[in-house]
Amino acid sequence: MKHIVKHAEPHAFSAWKSSRPGAVYNDLKHAPDVKADLKRSLLSEQGCLCCYCERTISEGTSHIEHFKPKDSHQPYADLQLDYGNLHACCNLEPTSTTPNICGVKKGNVYSPSLISPLEVDCASHFAYGYDGSIRPSDAHDTRAVYTISLLGLNDAFLQALRKSAIEPFLDDTLTAEEIETMKEDYLSPNPGGTLNSFYSTIASLF
Repeated sequence: MKHIVKHAEPHAFSAWKSSRPGAVYNDLKHAPDVKADLKRSLLSEQGCLCCYCERTISEGTSHIEHFKPKDSHQPYADLQLDYGNLHACCNLEPTSTTPNICGVKKGNVYSPSLISPLEVDCASHFAYGYDGSIRPSDAHDTRAVYTISLLGLNDAFLQALRKSAIEPFLDDTLTAEEIETMKEDYLSPNPGGTLNSFYSTIASLF
């Protein structure tokens, strides 16, 4: 999980909220341009990485995630249009051949035990194996254990993708200097400001 630094919310989103006192999130379906602008802003500040698993996402492969649930019966309903509660999350719907992970798996669950990508030290709670697995950095870190379980971050699907990102760095012919250069290149933003998938995995292991 990579720390997300929130930007100012989009002007169009602010203006839309100001002109509609009492609006709820579902009202955004009547303002598709505003909602699209909102998602683009979230993607931009995250480098187009899922807020939880750090897979690369786009406008078409993501949804706007409420860290604290937006449902009216939840105690956090007043945060449903709070920009600080909104992130871009991968949109992989579970089927017989795809996993149940991230925001789709989390659903309307929230607990103070859930680690937020807005926590400056969120990445420090997790450690990675060269096989693509993820685990708590501290075996006694109950928040990390809970977060990995709730979001399905150790799913075999994600493990395989992380392993694919790791493998080029494990080439026995590479020198330490070459690996360091590869790491710097991997962690540098791409044109347009996007980041490579599993940023924290590579930053942690190499």
